[in-house]
Amino acid sequence: MEANNYLNSAFEKQNKGQYKEAIEDCNKSIELDKELVGAYYLRGLVYYLSNSYELALKDFNKAIELNPSFGLNYSCRGSCYGYLNKYDEALKDFNKAIELEQNSASPYSKRGVHFARLKKYYEALKDFNKAIEIEPNESFHYRWRGACYEMLKEIDKAIKDYNKAIELAPEDNISKDWLRTCIENNKRDLIIHKK
Repeated sequence: MEANNYLNSAFEKQNKGQYKEAIEDCNKSIELDKELVGAYYLRGLVYYLSNSYELALKDFNKAIELNPSFGLNYSCRGSCYGYLNKYDEALKDFNKAIELEQNSASPYSKRGVHFARLKKYYEALKDFNKAIEIEPNESFHYRWRGACYEMLKEIDKAIKDYNKAIELAPEDNISKDWLRTCIENNKRDLIIHKK
């Protein structure tokens, strides 16, 4: 079997949540072609999804070494750095991803999540607004923008965004949970506001 065949098989397995098998196929792909960027990227992604951030970093580093002009690798590596509390490195990677992929919503959204986790809600809002401008039908952007509005006590805007996220992805239970929590935590303020 060729390296690309193993890589395609790994993508299919990753999409099914078969992470161990996906990593095995990535390993076989890399054995056959040590320069196949996609194999390092995908294995890094699977490690990331498995919360193995250090292993993911190694693969994203290799993918960037092989192809320094692909912004998604920087975005993913930035997310790893964020989970490892390496905030400066994360921000540099998100900025580089945006520089390389200005028309992609993903790096803006990932940097927005990074800012939100650091409680820099106004910076996060700018990024989620840009992500929504680029990709207006992605519920993730609205959910996280709603969370920022909630933290800033702009509850009506938060509820509107959570509802938009649910409208775009009715099966998304996370948005439903965040909306429910927002309403429960802010009942008193909502009652006063409506009077």
